[in-house]
Amino acid sequence: MDISELNKKIIVQKKESHKALEDIKYIDFKNVWAKIINLHGKERLEAQAINPKIDKKVTIRYIRELDPSININATKDYRVKYKGNYYNIIYADNIKEENRFLELMLEVE
Repeated sequence: MDISELNKKIIVQKKESHKALEDIKYIDFKNVWAKIINLHGKERLEAQAINPKIDKKVTIRYIRELDPSININATKDYRVKYKGNYYNIIYADNIKEENRFLELMLEVE
């Protein structure tokens, strides 16, 4: 992957829960550069086989906390903020297991 394709700024947020208040909120975890693709055509059909609500594919530099092979709750504990919208992480993949890039499949909240 050409690193210059990571040209959109996103915020990865982490879930923070207060058990006493039973209140869930998200805090900013990392600001990162990303390649964002709005899915359409064949890519959208393939993604919808995983989840019919997936509408964006995002590629970022590797973040250990988002790697589901290390953190099984990665897709539950984190979300993405982009252009004022919030996206749930449906699927995360450590591309070729090289620890260089992560591919995230997102659905709007």
